[in-house]
Amino acid sequence: MEIDFSQEHRTLKAREEEFRGKHVLVIGEEIHEIEDEKQGVRLLEEVRKMYPGRIPLLTYVTKEELYILCP
Repeated sequence: MEIDFSQEHRTLKAREEEFRGKHVLVIGEEIHEIEDEKQGVRLLEEVRKMYPGRIPLLTYVTKEELYILCP
């Protein structure tokens, strides 16, 4: 099963400077900062109820641009 995160990637790309150095949950056009583990679990539960059947993107936004070189 392949999951399409293209909308979440566009949303994050448009606002990535605002979230540098932070863990975030992205769903559709919404970005939520994850402050700690407890709040992150609550946020994930809320998002699952609000958007049944959707899978949120959980990620860390690096402090600087990161390039990964592949041979």
